[in-house]
Amino acid sequence: MKRVIYALATCALIFASAACTCGNRNTKIPDENHDADVIDECPDGAVDLGIVMTREDGTTYRLYWAKSNLSEEGLCPNPEDYGDYYGWGETETKKEYSLGTYKWCKGSINTLTKYNTDSSLGIVDNGTELQVSDDIAHVKLGGKWRMPTFEEWTVLREQGVWIRTSQNGVFGCKVYGPNHKSIFLPAAGDMYNADLYNAGSYGFYRSSTLYLDATYFAWGIGLGSDGFGSNSLDRWLGFSVRPVTE
Repeated sequence: MKRVIYALATCALIFASAACTCGNRNTKIPDENHDADVIDECPDGAVDLGIVMTREDGTTYRLYWAKSNLSEEGLCPNPEDYGDYYGWGETETKKEYSLGTYKWCKGSINTLTKYNTDSSLGIVDNGTELQVSDDIAHVKLGGKWRMPTFEEWTVLREQGVWIRTSQNGVFGCKVYGPNHKSIFLPAAGDMYNADLYNAGSYGFYRSSTLYLDATYFAWGIGLGSDGFGSNSLDRWLGFSVRPVTE
């Protein structure tokens, strides 16, 4: 029963918070050859979607998105590969994803030991963004690779065109950037305890940003057959990671 309640609550949150919908019938699929004459200088394994971010100090940077999900071996060979699943702030896969095995608590949601702003939920350190040592994308890939912030996911959500589709038989969303280039996000499901749920129906992608209203959650993105949107994702469950770099 607990698992059913979790799944329904998660799915409801995805679509209640969606800013727009995958595959809107008025959406025109971009031509990916639109900027074919532009020299692509993005790092290996990445796609330049034409997204430029602005830091708090006013400086800008071009954000590159990985072509595929993260696995224990690095980036997956194919965009439609599910990859592996990670708890928030954890740097390895596990046999079981639960509060009892989560690295940053002592078995319950009110015993957090790191990344917490609420004294009723455990030790307060006021950390709201993952340190690089706790960022699985940086740990696995090195260099400037890291998990995207929630702000970066939000910009992709707002500037991108998201199309529900299948690639090589795998359901997910193809996301076109402002320059018409694209990435594919498979609906890889999620790990709860030792079992994989929702694979082929829903996808949940982590960000590096804490959810401040309830710090046993972290921000992420969810996608499914009815749309996509912002999610507060349980920190201890296993979700997909799509890295970014600069």
